[in-house]
Amino acid sequence: MPIATSAAEQWLIEADDDPDHARLWLRQANILFLQVGRKWGAVQTSATAGQEAVNAGVQGPTVGNEGKYYFLVSTDAVATWQPIQGATCLGNDHWMTVPHPVITSPPGPYWVIPPDGSGQLVDLTALHAALVEAASAL
Repeated sequence: MPIATSAAEQWLIEADDDPDHARLWLRQANILFLQVGRKWGAVQTSATAGQEAVNAGVQGPTVGNEGKYYFLVSTDAVATWQPIQGATCLGNDHWMTVPHPVITSPPGPYWVIPPDGSGQLVDLTALHAALVEAASAL
């Protein structure tokens, strides 16, 4: 009998070129290594600045890992990103480790804000504004 897949798991699985491979890794290791830019871009910040943005109300899938936050944004973000000190927009020349949607605390990669499976990403304008505010406060 097949194991049921949540909408959030399916969303992550579909971000891989090989969904069967992704499904296996997600189920057995609780982690995926995915290319940024295929289904989303990512804005990398320090955990401190990232938490400030989350506290300011930024919503959407966000991964925490080794003192960094990765906000998942639209794939066209690289083309429209306005640079901010301490924040880098990552495109398809980057890869990232993504945990199973139920992993919401360290050690290892974890979801600060887990995906809901709807495909909704972090609003780039709101994230930018929150990070500018965080940078001025820090």
